[in-house]
Amino acid sequence: MESLDFLGVLACQTGRNGLAAELINRAIGINPSSPVYHSHLGNVLRSQGNLDEAVASFRKAIALRPDYAEAHNNLGNALVDQGKSGEAIASFRQALALKPEMVEAYNNLGNAYRDQGSLDEAINCFRQALALRPDHVMAHNGLGSVLIEQGKPDEAAKSFRRALALKSGNTIAYISLATMCQNTGQFDAAKGHLDQALASDPDHPLAWALLPSLQKMTLDDQPWAEKAQRLLKGRLKPQDEMNLRYSLGKYNDDIRQYEAAFGYYESANRLKRKLAGSFDRDEFRRFVDDIITAHPIETVRAQDGASASLRPLFIVGMPRSGTSLTEQILASHPDVFGAGELHFWGQQGYAHLSSMAFRHRDSKLIEDIASQYEAELQRHSASALRVVDKAPGNFLYLGLIHMVFPQARILHTQRNPIDTCLSNFFQNFKMQHTHANDLEDLAFYYREYRRLMAHWRAVLPPEVFLDVPYEALVEDQEGWSRRIIEFTGLEWNESCLNFHETERKVGTPSNWQVRQKIYKSSKERWRNYEKFVGPLLPLLELTES
Repeated sequence: MESLDFLGVLACQTGRNGLAAELINRAIGINPSSPVYHSHLGNVLRSQGNLDEAVASFRKAIALRPDYAEAHNNLGNALVDQGKSGEAIASFRQALALKPEMVEAYNNLGNAYRDQGSLDEAINCFRQALALRPDHVMAHNGLGSVLIEQGKPDEAAKSFRRALALKSGNTIAYISLATMCQNTGQFDAAKGHLDQALASDPDHPLAWALLPSLQKMTLDDQPWAEKAQRLLKGRLKPQDEMNLRYSLGKYNDDIRQYEAAFGYYESANRLKRKLAGSFDRDEFRRFVDDIITAHPIETVRAQDGASASLRPLFIVGMPRSGTSLTEQILASHPDVFGAGELHFWGQQGYAHLSSMAFRHRDSKLIEDIASQYEAELQRHSASALRVVDKAPGNFLYLGLIHMVFPQARILHTQRNPIDTCLSNFFQNFKMQHTHANDLEDLAFYYREYRRLMAHWRAVLPPEVFLDVPYEALVEDQEGWSRRIIEFTGLEWNESCLNFHETERKVGTPSNWQVRQKIYKSSKERWRNYEKFVGPLLPLLELTES
């Protein structure tokens, strides 16, 4: 039995997952009460991308042996793959409660906190891992990745270089350095780091998948596409296959091979649906209902406990609707700091929605939230008159935001609904964005977003709210840029017209586009894919109220 399990583990380590599953299942057939065998089977199933089955195997192992720390840790990894970072955190914490010296669990917990946007907690976890094992390469990489998100590129680079010193030719460290350079607009340097990664591991799928994000691809890049297609024919983890399919979609879109592009994007999203699970429309509809119920006009416009600060500046809307472009224009102003996508309001919204469900306004809670957020903004910039938070999903929490900061200005970016949804479908988001992996789910989500925005227009004072139409902005850059700056209460500055020259971190998929001059090729892009986007076409009937 043990020999079968051992051979199965070896087979998994060499990429022969089918054989591994067969051998370990045979071992389980002989001894079904072994928690170790079930945990090993879970690892094989996870490698195959069968995440639901993997989770079931890990839970079986834990049921057989509740104090099995490794199984709790493995369960957490599978839950992370499914985009369930909250549940994963509980599993990693249980593993550490059982085995406090488990370095891998600290590292994995740090990654899960980072996915949730809990950056301070993530840093603490990586530092605890490094306190236990200073030569833990992945913890150095993880720490660096969080420092990037905190806007500390110099400290992040030290972590990545420490990882490289510990493991020469560390592919992940080179990839992390490439991502850091990409976010700060250093695309040539990013390409250099990816070249180093590929010199160390010529077939590394993530390094190959990242290359198209650094530039607009042309027919001269056909050797890249041929290599990516060869990699797809090999034994890849589902996540790696998915990344390459998204990148091949971008390559074919760039060279105007639209049918091939859509095919790759569709297969990438099919894989992501398998990994992350399906979108629950009923749950999201109820969530929007609860938000609307909890935020009537008399509650939202009350002033007790609120901050009078004008410093917070919010950009909201659907992802891929012009939020990054609008932020880049604002951040080019000398009195504005662009902090990127902060996770603060999502955490606050989920924590306090139930307490507001009965239209209850807790002035002490409002004061506490204001104080926490002001400290968060201070951490990003101590001097800017305005600090931009451009998390698109903050459209869900505008009622709470206005209750806390009634003077803060809110810019709502809008774009053609089909262009918006198609661009979401083409984007390799994190696993949590399950609505973006299916065109019918996207159409549903978009309608719910529009329903909620109609509510906010009805309850928010018009002077704090500005719709920014993407198409109008790209047609009349100066006119709309002036209007945006005036809306924020600042004096006009000509640097806002040269936003593409502004050097700053842009940690979103738009980090290449916002460093180009205004271009109009994204307008009505969906027409290139008209025969594929049937579920989205009814959205054209929607008109702004």
